[in-house]
Amino acid sequence: MKFTPGLAGGPRLGIDSHYLAHKARAAGYEPEIILAGRKVNDGMGHYIARTVAKRLIQRNLPSRGTRVTVLGITYKEDVQDLRNSKIIDVIEELHDYGFEVQTSDCCADPQDADRKYGVMLTPEHELLPASAVILAMPHKQYKEAGWKLIQPLLDKQGGMVFDVKGVLEQQGKPENVELWRL
Repeated sequence: MKFTPGLAGGPRLGIDSHYLAHKARAAGYEPEIILAGRKVNDGMGHYIARTVAKRLIQRNLPSRGTRVTVLGITYKEDVQDLRNSKIIDVIEELHDYGFEVQTSDCCADPQDADRKYGVMLTPEHELLPASAVILAMPHKQYKEAGWKLIQPLLDKQGGMVFDVKGVLEQQGKPENVELWRL
């Protein structure tokens, strides 16, 4: 089985692992590995947001007014489901830092994103150039488009790309773009 880093969420993972830990305790076992995994996963959105903030500040970009684009908000690639999406943690923390965050998702229902999380989804063709792009959920459409999708979303002088699942090819990366992977 191939495992990749990312923001694991969804309707089952968060609930099932807590249920499994509860049942293990009831059976007399301390589920240390399960709970450690939950702790790491639950903090991953905040880790990514802090990393984005630090890297942008290191480039002398102030958090206030600096635009960041988030691509993908669903809990899993190529699905419409937003339940327990960990990407919401990234968006909320970037807002807390003062960044201007714009979000797009080719699979998610915009009304559902607004209703569940208060996140307004912007169609890709309406996104404004940003200092950073976070490829949070590698939907097939995003992977196939690759750098042809990402490069026009960045400011003309370039910027930073945070490839959470490591799907963008190094080959073809524009010289004026710094690439970070989880």
